[in-house]
Amino acid sequence: MSNLAPSTHSRNDIDPPKNSARQRTTLEVVGRPKPEKIRVELNIEKWPGIWQPAKSKNKPQLRVFEREITLEDGGKITARLEVSFNHLGTLTTAERRMYGALIKQWEDDGKRATPVFFSDRQLARILGKGWGTNVIDSTTKSLRKLRTVAIEWVNAYYDTAGRVVRSRQPMTLLSELKIIERAEDGGAVNSAKGYFRFDDTLLSNLLGNHTKPLFLEFLDIKTDIGLLLYGHLDLILANKYRYERCTKELFEDLGLQNPDYRFMNKRKRALEMSMKELVGRRISTGVIVAATIEKTQDKKDYKIVVEKA
Repeated sequence: MSNLAPSTHSRNDIDPPKNSARQRTTLEVVGRPKPEKIRVELNIEKWPGIWQPAKSKNKPQLRVFEREITLEDGGKITARLEVSFNHLGTLTTAERRMYGALIKQWEDDGKRATPVFFSDRQLARILGKGWGTNVIDSTTKSLRKLRTVAIEWVNAYYDTAGRVVRSRQPMTLLSELKIIERAEDGGAVNSAKGYFRFDDTLLSNLLGNHTKPLFLEFLDIKTDIGLLLYGHLDLILANKYRYERCTKELFEDLGLQNPDYRFMNKRKRALEMSMKELVGRRISTGVIVAATIEKTQDKKDYKIVVEKA
């Protein structure tokens, strides 16, 4: 079992002495922290529509996504993903962040096949959140949704050998979850600890390296669409330096289903802040150096143009 207790070191224990210019200079050069990466499951990354924007005003409902895929023998089939909902809602970008934090916790704990222990404070640190009752509530809710909201892959889930599973593959991303909440003097909950375990099929792919790298700093992205777009671009730009996509098709790729997005100006407005937020961000194969929105040649839509260095 990993020691999940917060570090007891003070800043004086790890900061260089202020009276030594030589030592301070050495630590600034040698001790510069490397960006942290995690390895996320590839099927999940290829279907960003799993995660509805957390601030979406759409009512929870069954969300269905389809695309045509080509098999090894050259044949084509329709791949289908169904994302359910329950009394807690559907899976959103808040759960996308929590899923990333759980991957980080799982990796730090040795990538075990058995349940992994966690504390809400530790997850909050990974997520870069402050501390308080609202954080405890939101953390607990996201964990419960990852355990209870079902998704179903129909001719869409690839195994560790890279073969599509030609059947229905239902799952919840967590197969086990236990949360023990504690409160002082019968008041509000002030801490929560427990354990989790990923779905067996998901865990098999994680252990079998059917994964891709992802910088953990994606958790710093503020906008919901920016979060979805970052993961999409990290995947698409793996083997290219420039990417263009009309916003209508892009929103279909990302699973964005707000009725307002029927209008190209609404799509443009929704993208503007997110595109600015992505410029200068590292992805697993480089850095996003430009991200613009332009009118298409026929003037019937806008398109995004993203460049990597």
